[in-house]
Amino acid sequence: MTEIQTKRLILRHPVEVDAPSLVARLNDFEVSKWLAQVPLPYTHTDADEWIQLCKTDMLKLNFSIHLDGNLIGGVGLTAQPDGSHELGYWLGRDYWGFGFATEAATALVDYGITERKLGTIIATYFVGNDTSARILSKLGFKTSGSKKIFSKSRDEEVEAIVMTLNR
Repeated sequence: MTEIQTKRLILRHPVEVDAPSLVARLNDFEVSKWLAQVPLPYTHTDADEWIQLCKTDMLKLNFSIHLDGNLIGGVGLTAQPDGSHELGYWLGRDYWGFGFATEAATALVDYGITERKLGTIIATYFVGNDTSARILSKLGFKTSGSKKIFSKSRDEEVEAIVMTLNR
């Protein structure tokens, strides 16, 4: 099982013991409103399904973010039909503002490029999520378009900005 270590964090594949922390952190509208695929409420069934999906993912590029042994968020690179990969990340609200998302996303993008030889990486963020825009800019992503994406927690289509990183 792949594990990525940074200065402060450990990124590892989600496992069953992560379920209660996933539910606690994602069952917060201030977190889930910025994520397309996360329903609200976020249940133990949702967490269990996510963990099982990650186990069957052949590329294994979805990780839980851990700080001092505690799950604080998630980060992943999802293969797209065109051969690119989409970067996604989230943190529990108590962990915002400390640079953890930037640190985790940087580590995973570097791993994807170096170890998995990924070329194009895309990311989208909902309009209004200025923090995500700054994180992606720091990583070298450039704005490449916009589109509407359905948000499960909001139960509506939301305007999103698409950003691209080519290596």
